[in-house]
Amino acid sequence: MSTSIADSHRGLLYVLFCLFETLLVASVVGLFCIDPRSGSGIDAGAGVTFWFAFVGLFTVSFMLRRAARRVAVIGWLSLFGAFWSIALSPVV
Repeated sequence: MSTSIADSHRGLLYVLFCLFETLLVASVVGLFCIDPRSGSGIDAGAGVTFWFAFVGLFTVSFMLRRAARRVAVIGWLSLFGAFWSIALSPVV
C-alpha cells in the first residue's frame, strides 16, 4: 500500500515543480529589472506571478517531501531565497 499521495503522481509533480520554479525565478528577476516608477503595470503582473509561483512551489514541495526529498529541499531553499530577496529589496 502506498505511504504517500505523491507516489502515483510523481511525474506530474516533477513537471509542476519545474514550472513553478521557473515562474518563481523569472518573476524575481523581472521584479529586480523593472522600474516601478514607469507606471506600466508590468511590475504588478510580476508580483502576482511571484505569489502564484510561491504558493504553487510551496504546495508541490510539501507534497514531494517524502517521495523526493532532495527535490523538495531544493524547492524549500529557493522559496527561502526568493522570499528574502524580495522582502529585503528597497521599495521605490
